Amino acid sequence: MTWGTALALLTLTGTLSDPDSPETGTMLNLDQRALHNPATSHLGKCQRARLEPLRVLSAWTAKWAMLATLAVSVLGQATASASAEPAERQALDFFRGEQRRLFSLMAKVDKGDASARAALDSALNGLIDFDTIARRSLGKRWETRSAAEQAEFSKLLRSLVETNYRRSIRSTINYAIAYKTSAPTASGEIRVNTEARSKQNRRAVPVSIDYLLTSTAESASAAKKPWQVTDVITDGVSMVDNYETQFGRILDKDGYAALIEKMQKKLSELQD
Repeated sequence: MTWGTALALLTLTGTLSDPDSPETGTMLNLDQRALHNPATSHLGKCQRARLEPLRVLSAWTAKWAMLATLAVSVLGQATASASAEPAERQALDFFRGEQRRLFSLMAKVDKGDASARAALDSALNGLIDFDTIARRSLGKRWETRSAAEQAEFSKLLRSLVETNYRRSIRSTINYAIAYKTSAPTASGEIRVNTEARSKQNRRAVPVSIDYLLTSTAESASAAKKPWQVTDVITDGVSMVDNYETQFGRILDKDGYAALIEKMQKKLSELQD
């Protein structure tokens, strides 16, 4: 129900509480015979005169009570409507807001704002599901690693993903980002499709960047956002699938120690 509808209803229902309407009830009952008695009649008139303001006040109180009730009802319906919004729409709206915040923070970082860098890292930490990305990047090989190796790998990959994400933000900060569609995937995530188009070169082919988001409703915490990114797909190429292919090849050929060494070397090359 819109506010216009609410006000229209109030206009209509207001006539139901007319202080002069017999439906509001008689506040003073006099015997019909007493009405012909001048003294009693005069007394009745005086009493009605004194009570008339109370009748009007009572009627208007009823009107304002109805207004307050209707307002709460309208707000309640609006809240219920927002909570019932499709998950894919919630994910898209959330991600658009987070991305714009990240672009704003990166612009401040590039201007030398040290506090903005800390805020940027904190925002990325809440937005990206590093643990899920780490497990998926090793695939079936994840379970073959010891707890210590899993922790070491996750820490290194976290730094790599974080660094790459910051570089991606910086490289597209001068691009016009269109947040186009969002849809659920077979695995239960929401795929948000965006398109980055260069502001300087209008003829350049736009870059398609999709983000897979997972709801954290069942594991919400102060450190987590309502939605977290579990994969980034650029022009059809999945970041997680690409990692799994590369890491698997290195593990199968050279072993775990070689993988860690290569990851450390790559991280040192990318540090910004």
